[in-house]
Amino acid sequence: MQQTGTFIRTLFLAAAILLAGALLLAPAAAAQQNEEFTADLTILIRSSNISDNLRATIDKWAAGRGVTVDYIVTPGSWEQYYEQMLLLYLGGVPFDIVFVDQTYVPSAARGILADLTPFIERDQISLDSFVPLGVDSFRWRGSLYALPSYVSNLAMGYNADMFASSGIQEIVTNWDSDQFTWSEFVDIGKKLTIDRNGDGTLDQWGLRRVPPWRIAPFMFGGDWVDADGTLSLRTPELLKSIEEFAALAVDHGITHPSGSSSALASGAVAMEPVGQYTIPTWEQYNWKYGVGVMPRGGGPGTRSTILYADGFGMGSLSRNPQLAWDFIRTFVTEPEVGMAMPRHAASVPAYRPMHPQYIDEVSAAYPRVDWLAFAEGLFRGRVFQVRFSPNFAEIEALLNQVTNEIFAGTKPARTALAEVEPQVLALWNSD
Repeated sequence: MQQTGTFIRTLFLAAAILLAGALLLAPAAAAQQNEEFTADLTILIRSSNISDNLRATIDKWAAGRGVTVDYIVTPGSWEQYYEQMLLLYLGGVPFDIVFVDQTYVPSAARGILADLTPFIERDQISLDSFVPLGVDSFRWRGSLYALPSYVSNLAMGYNADMFASSGIQEIVTNWDSDQFTWSEFVDIGKKLTIDRNGDGTLDQWGLRRVPPWRIAPFMFGGDWVDADGTLSLRTPELLKSIEEFAALAVDHGITHPSGSSSALASGAVAMEPVGQYTIPTWEQYNWKYGVGVMPRGGGPGTRSTILYADGFGMGSLSRNPQLAWDFIRTFVTEPEVGMAMPRHAASVPAYRPMHPQYIDEVSAAYPRVDWLAFAEGLFRGRVFQVRFSPNFAEIEALLNQVTNEIFAGTKPARTALAEVEPQVLALWNSD
């Protein structure tokens, strides 16, 4: 993983060289390839992001407009998907619609995706009608490369049966509450990390695993990147947050040794940060669950969690940009079809006028959750700005490695972060 960014750049160069050679030797090859896509609209999407219902909804919309649709569906990870997108672009194969997450924004700005701002301004689309951070997730250097379809945030899921049997009050759902501070969170974790059968070995843990390192500074009043775009691994808030996260495992011993999902499913773990998309899985477990706010690491406003967004963009080589824009606008803002993607992803629509319908639906399906309170976290979240770097994969690999060492107790946070900071900054400051 550490060499992913280098690999993609190498792939870009190699593909360009091969493409140039191919076009010199056989200029009709690219045109012949393009003729394979004869529909009015070509949609590029990962297989995990399209359901039978979504495809049927798209086909019905297209039939109603008298247009035809081709699908390019790719398996695998986001990284593999973006490699495929790059190769199609280099090969001159036009695609009109792409489904993306915010990791692709800076690469999109290099010419592969179109800036949607002219369409938004022409049609007077109010971006205030979206979850603000959902829009920010696709903004790069003054341009907007996708409209968010759905968004999600983290909240604290917990085993309500375990809480009740130990006489512990359920976690509050009010994001403005003074309750459930970081110290209270740790205390609950300690109380629920026990030897249940008395054999001298722990068999119940307060927390499945250390929460994702990406959210750490947000919960203690900090960030990875400041308002001027400067990344630092040595700010007091970031250092404190990583130290507190590490202490959950190293000092307090409240995390499960393996952190496995099977431990959670079997009822051996009390708490786990969850996104809205997690709840359908939890519904299958043989214990009652609840969802409350994330713990507050610092003063008011430090319940902030990370926010994720996925959305629709337009290929810069689109043959039908107006039709592509009609699709994007419709499948994001019109409930009849715009709910298809959020339902498939089990995440909240980014377009706020659709919130009441979605919350009513999930409240009926999963009544254990206060969905209105859960969704309030969308407005307390933070965008993980590091994801906007063209070298994000390499930065992520470095930070994964160093935080694994810290959380395992191999190195203290201050030392480990100082050692890796020069490499991270070099990647961050390089285009």
